[in-house]
Amino acid sequence: MKNLPFLLLILCLQTNIVLQAQWTSLGSGIDASPRQIFSMHAVDDQIIWAVTGFEHVNFTPAFEFTKSMDGGQTWQPGTLNIDPNLYHFDIFALDAQTAWITTADELNPISGKIFKTTDGGATWVHQFSAFTEFNQTPAGIYFWNSNEGVAFGATCHDNYNDQIAIYYTLNGGDSWQKVKGESMPDQLPGEGICFWSGNSNYAVVEDTMWFFSSRNRIFRSTNRGISWKAFDVDLENSYIISMAFKDAVNGIVTGFLPNRIARTTDGGETWVSKNIQYSGRATEIEYIPGTRGTYLIQDGDVLGGKDMLITYDNGNTWKFYASNENLSCLEFLSPTVGFAGGLIQAPDKGGIFRWNGDLSNRETIFASPLQKFEIPHFDLFPVPAKDKLNIELPDEWIDPYRIELFDVQGKKLIRVMNTNDRSLDITDLEPGVYVLKVIDREQILSKKFIKQ
Repeated sequence: MKNLPFLLLILCLQTNIVLQAQWTSLGSGIDASPRQIFSMHAVDDQIIWAVTGFEHVNFTPAFEFTKSMDGGQTWQPGTLNIDPNLYHFDIFALDAQTAWITTADELNPISGKIFKTTDGGATWVHQFSAFTEFNQTPAGIYFWNSNEGVAFGATCHDNYNDQIAIYYTLNGGDSWQKVKGESMPDQLPGEGICFWSGNSNYAVVEDTMWFFSSRNRIFRSTNRGISWKAFDVDLENSYIISMAFKDAVNGIVTGFLPNRIARTTDGGETWVSKNIQYSGRATEIEYIPGTRGTYLIQDGDVLGGKDMLITYDNGNTWKFYASNENLSCLEFLSPTVGFAGGLIQAPDKGGIFRWNGDLSNRETIFASPLQKFEIPHFDLFPVPAKDKLNIELPDEWIDPYRIELFDVQGKKLIRVMNTNDRSLDITDLEPGVYVLKVIDREQILSKKFIKQ
């Protein structure tokens, strides 16, 4: 027993470290209730904008926004004096004066609008050249500078076809052009856009932007929204609810029912997915800028809990811990500067939160590793292939499995169900580049190959 004081000291130190890696309320200045911050944007560590979007108990429209210019010490709340039927889903700000919001009227016919302020939120002007057609509604908006921006969106109703609309602007939104023709991927029946958080439905790295659809496809533009391609993410029975990218090629999406995580290392063209044993809902994933591969997952939104998952190695291994808040949206600027939106309890309580830990420190004590998420390796040969493509799978692969073959545009060409065969006849394929996926009940592997 003589070591007991030492053990107690260690336990106390561990507890203190855990408690330090938590969220501190900054308030929001909003006194309406019940409300929850749904979307936010931190321009930097001082300028923060946020909107409530909807009343989070009965899900009726809400019209509050707020802004801080001193890192959350003080707030300037306001009211959006626009159509009372509109929900507000996303906000993007350039600075303390200029910001855009996307809105949607969920009544038939579905419609949506983009509004812009250039006077710090005192007035909001409808940018009427965007989302003008039947059942078009914006979900997300992003600007690279004061002129170049993109907005995308659709309803989450699966009884509408060709409902995804993308618009880009070169003059700050004074005029918007719809993406169409060869620049717009063909849509799947009933494909729309569903999202659980105002901050997790798209990702941007330099000139590249990604967003996901209700049919588990990733839409990607590499030229600031002017043209797009779409790629499948096979999550079995799960569906994508959040995404984040570290750079132009490495990204992670999270799925729900059941929980799955998928990772790409080629910019979203192919994905490897696997179950993750976690009882919550991975509503929001955020890459931590300035780290080698740290991502944070929040079990939040208006229906979620307080759990969080963290990886320091690009998703190979994950650790679990209990957060001190239920959060609906996240945004990190560095390992030590992060903001989140949550339940508004009073003008000076809840609302916006700031992270007070250091996510660059791998020694921060969380719980034991939750699950090892390894990317298994498999080979295709010969490459290039002419008549037959051989498949060499890992030893732990579960038979039977299925094979799916896609062209580089994401169109499915071949599907072989419940097979044990380790080869595929490709005689009838035209020469070119293809993507092969092999899928068992635990995981999905993808790889490109060349047909001669």
